[in-house]
Amino acid sequence: MIVVSKEIGEQWAETNVCSECGGRLTLAWGGSYGEKSHVLICANSKAHKGIARPFHLAPADNPAFNLYDVNKDRRKELTEKIGEEKTKALEQYEQKTNLGEIQARTIIQSIWPDAPIHAVLRGALICHQYGLNPLMKHLALVKFHSRTTNRDTWEPIIAIKGSRIIAAPQGCWSYLDDSPRAMMEIEGLKILGEDEYDPTNNYYSICKLKDMATGREASGIGVVGKDESIYGTDKGNTPRNQCNIRSERQALDRLYPDSQPKDVDVTDENYLGEPAGVCAKTLDTPDKKTIDTVQGEVVNTPEPSEPVPTPQADTSKYGHIDASFVDDALSRLKRGWPQTEIYKHLKEKYLVTGSKLTDAIAKLTNNQAAEFTKELQSRLDLL
Repeated sequence: MIVVSKEIGEQWAETNVCSECGGRLTLAWGGSYGEKSHVLICANSKAHKGIARPFHLAPADNPAFNLYDVNKDRRKELTEKIGEEKTKALEQYEQKTNLGEIQARTIIQSIWPDAPIHAVLRGALICHQYGLNPLMKHLALVKFHSRTTNRDTWEPIIAIKGSRIIAAPQGCWSYLDDSPRAMMEIEGLKILGEDEYDPTNNYYSICKLKDMATGREASGIGVVGKDESIYGTDKGNTPRNQCNIRSERQALDRLYPDSQPKDVDVTDENYLGEPAGVCAKTLDTPDKKTIDTVQGEVVNTPEPSEPVPTPQADTSKYGHIDASFVDDALSRLKRGWPQTEIYKHLKEKYLVTGSKLTDAIAKLTNNQAAEFTKELQSRLDLL
């Protein structure tokens, strides 16, 4: 039994269930229970406390539903961005969440033609591995500006609905305690401690999830600095909304460990528009590049290096490309990018063919060979 106001009780009874047994909630006057207010009561037991809001995948995000009106609106928005011809070419990929890597890359390059190849490949790999589709606003490429290096860098960002779609096959969860919501001071001090909890400079949110089948629970914390420029404010995003989203993403990753992509920030899909944004806080590290799963801050390192050909490179086998580099790359990439897919890629992009992959690579022009070499190196950098 939970003491509530009539307005909140009506809302919770409509959207929530009992967090202990999943039973229906009923709003009643609490006079019979010694309360001078309304109360929410579990239909199975008056002793049960707590509410849970079950998660449901929206029909528009379910591949089994091909909603014409939804796709029509998406096409209109996409046409304004990339033109009618490219939009029509991408129609074949609508409502698909089993995109191949080449298909995902085609979509990403069409929508964000200015993005560098390493960002395109990373986004395509995420879509292929986790069943996401940029056309359904599951993922976007965003250009950030580093204030320390004064350079732009492109990063994939996943929409929160993309994170939910990734987690959906793992189980059926509910949101506890009307979360995600602003973290109360007593929660912040208990979880983070006096040294780390800093409400003067940060917004804090908490999200509590429960797998109703297993009973497993997990909590996530979202943090947004009050001086942080978050993505999408020009379209209506707020620090609190972004904070709530980050807390939910972390809670999902804790409820279903290793289900979510690492080092990828998350935002509201409603604000994934033009590929531009600013990262307010930028750190430099000599080791690696990460985006903290709570803070979501981009940590900059140099762009993936391009292969530097040696003067003595043996190009007799692959025309304009060093044979030892290609052999090593094909060997290391054979699981993530099989030679059959590489051959198909070369045939579609450069219109080269041959009895085997070696012949097709050897027919690349000097410029094509240089571009293909960069692509191989970019994929190696992702390993």
